[in-house]
Amino acid sequence: MLFNFLAIFKAIKELILTSDAKAFKNKAIIPTEKEIKNLEAIIKILSIFVKATTKLQADKYPTIYYVVPFIYQIYKRLDEVKEEYKVSTYLFYSLLKL
Repeated sequence: MLFNFLAIFKAIKELILTSDAKAFKNKAIIPTEKEIKNLEAIIKILSIFVKATTKLQADKYPTIYYVVPFIYQIYKRLDEVKEEYKVSTYLFYSLLKL
């Protein structure tokens, strides 16, 4: 859903800016550039878990064999994201536990 929002954000922003509707009188509802960047970072982090979650929720075949490889992949990709955003290890993993 966040991915779709970002895909059509420019159209939504233009609609809010040009509309005379009462719902759009307050232009502060438009996300700032920093908020958009934060949404992109959130999407990047959440996408790391999509494949593992999908594969491990199966009930027609055993999934225990996939657990360790997926955990390794998740940690590896989280470390890459941590380096990209230049966040300390402690801060990064403490935020994920929230």
